[in-house]
Amino acid sequence: MTRTEVVVSELLTALPVVPEPAARPLLVGLELTERPKVPAWITDPAVRASAEAGLYEIPDEFFGDGR
Repeated sequence: MTRTEVVVSELLTALPVVPEPAARPLLVGLELTERPKVPAWITDPAVRASAEAGLYEIPDEFFGDGR
């Protein structure tokens, strides 16, 4: 009788640990999570509501690292 052995690399079995500052933009870029429409630093309710309604789009460079 022949014995079959399966060899799997540890790299394929261990889940990678991605730091939070890198994980969020990566997931947004891969379209696995929704891109926020308004940066956190915009606090005026009227401006936030206008951006969330899609009246204008805020460029990516205004989001900074804390998307």
